[in-house]
Amino acid sequence: MRGLKLFDEPGQPGKINEYLRDFDKSVMMFAGASLIKLAGPALVLWYWLTFNNLVATYGWGHVPPSSLPISSTTTTYVYEALYFIGHVGWLAAFYWGMFSARKYAEALGIDGYQWSYRWTFISLFIPILNLVRPWLGFGEIRRSIVASHRDKTLGQVWQSDAFSLSTFLLPIVMLLNLVTTKIASDTVTISEVTTVLTWLFGDVCLLAYFGCYLLSLRPSLIGLRQPEPQQRSVLKHNTYDGSNDEVWRTYLNYDPAVRDTVGRLSLLSSKNVDEFRSLLVRERDANRLKEFEDEAIRRVQGHAFVTDVSLRETYIKLNDEDRRLGDELVKVVAILGRPKDLEWTISQMRQNLAKPIIFDPFDDIPAGSKVEHHFRRRVAFLPDGSVFGVTNDGPRKFGSFEEWQRFIEEPQVVLA
Repeated sequence: MRGLKLFDEPGQPGKINEYLRDFDKSVMMFAGASLIKLAGPALVLWYWLTFNNLVATYGWGHVPPSSLPISSTTTTYVYEALYFIGHVGWLAAFYWGMFSARKYAEALGIDGYQWSYRWTFISLFIPILNLVRPWLGFGEIRRSIVASHRDKTLGQVWQSDAFSLSTFLLPIVMLLNLVTTKIASDTVTISEVTTVLTWLFGDVCLLAYFGCYLLSLRPSLIGLRQPEPQQRSVLKHNTYDGSNDEVWRTYLNYDPAVRDTVGRLSLLSSKNVDEFRSLLVRERDANRLKEFEDEAIRRVQGHAFVTDVSLRETYIKLNDEDRRLGDELVKVVAILGRPKDLEWTISQMRQNLAKPIIFDPFDDIPAGSKVEHHFRRRVAFLPDGSVFGVTNDGPRKFGSFEEWQRFIEEPQVVLA
């Protein structure tokens, strides 16, 4: 079981290319295993076609054994071997491909997966559970990749897509394959050739659908890394040696992608725009805008806000309401991570903000002042030689410590 825990380790950003190569290898493995699986019923079909031709020539019961190119026993053994190897092979390739796709997506910043891939694998071998659990795991992987590519987002935004029809059809296609094969095998009124053709047709449909399901993920996987053509910057890396202000104004005036990025960052804070500006004018490579945008968010709000779009949107809304709420959210996420119950956390933040703030007058004394306690009262010795001390009437400023001392020791006049 410890080895199976590797299934649930998140994808590592440094292995993105490795995950994509693994996915491509799984597709090739799936194709090879499918051909092996189909070779089994194809061999049986060829045997029966040949046998029927010999029966037509010699008559039933008079076919010389030497005229058969292969015996029925050998045909059965070879069929079972090819079918077993092919069946195990295409299932393993499919699982490997979906596993690699999930790791690739996680490495790019897609998260929020509910179903453990370890149990997606194990549940395939558990009766009844294998009717539901594996397909839930496959479904959320496909939804996360397709939706994130379509919406050009990362994080957990994909969770708004609650259903995958193509995944729902996977177990249905597999069930139909089993039913048609069973019916064809148990029906005695049809010929052996028709039975084998039914098997072959069912296997072709099954493998074709699973193969298309797996292969159709690749464009979305590639699209997650590559921005759309219209999002690419129109300015290339250059060696212009002008001032930073001039370079910045040029990007803003003539590069729509830069303006769009600045517009998104300005919704967060002016600090985000400043960080983005410093990165862009230093590197002067406008084809790395997404990298600079993410880095600006990472520096100001933290890594969690880079990968979690919903967290960024919450931060923007809180800033519009009260900037102190946005700052508090950044502090909470930096210390505790993303809250499991974000709504409750925001409610607590609002309650804390509504509490009255007790103002301490000593907070505003000049820098360099020294605060001490004398006569059970606080007194601050200011840099100019005067003091700021507590009296019965509240804190007041005096010319010297002795003046403050005399004041607090004098009897206070109480008006009736």
